[in-house]
Amino acid sequence: MGRFYLQSNTAKILPITLTINGISCFLEPTNSLARLMLCIYYMKTLLFFKPPIIIFFGFSCFSYLFGCLTYAIIRPRNTLMFKWFENMNVSTIIDNFREITIINQIEFPRWLIYSLPDASWVLFGTCIIALVWGFRFSKWIFFFPCMGILSELLQFFRMLPGTFDPIDMILLLFASLFSIFIIHIYIKQQNKYK
Repeated sequence: MGRFYLQSNTAKILPITLTINGISCFLEPTNSLARLMLCIYYMKTLLFFKPPIIIFFGFSCFSYLFGCLTYAIIRPRNTLMFKWFENMNVSTIIDNFREITIINQIEFPRWLIYSLPDASWVLFGTCIIALVWGFRFSKWIFFFPCMGILSELLQFFRMLPGTFDPIDMILLLFASLFSIFIIHIYIKQQNKYK
C-alpha cells in the first residue's frame, strides 16, 4: 500500500489535493472519494502515526467501569451508591444482577473491595483530564489525585465523614503516580511523531 498525503490551502478541509505514491489529483468537496480518503487519513493518523489515543481512552474507561462495578456488585448494600441506585429506580436491576453473578460467592481481599475503586476513579479522572487538555501538563491534571489524597487526609483528621485507611492512601498515591506516569509516556511518544 502506498503512502498518501492530503493538502489543503484553506482553513476548511476540502477542497483537497490528494497525493498517492507521488501522483496528485484535485478532489472537489462533493467528491465521495475525498470523504473516504479523509476518513482513512484521520483514522490512520489516530491509530498509526500517533500513539493510539483509543487505547488510552479505553484504559481510562475500563478503570472507571471497574470502580463502578466493584461498588455495584461486590460492595455491601449500605454504601451511598445504592441510595443513588434507588433514586434512579435501578436498584432492582442491580439486586438481580448481584444475585445471578457468582462474584458474590467469592471472598475478595478487603483492599480490592474498599480501596481499589477509589484509586481506579482517580486514575480515570486524571486520564480524562489529560485527554480534554490535549495531553499538556497543567494544574488540572493534578485535580483528581489531590482530591483523592485530600479526602483521605481529611478523614484521618475527622474533618470528613468516612474511615481513614492507610491502604486507601497507598493505592491513591499509586494511582496518582501511575496516571501521571502514563500521561508522561504518552506525551513523550506523541512528541516522537511531531
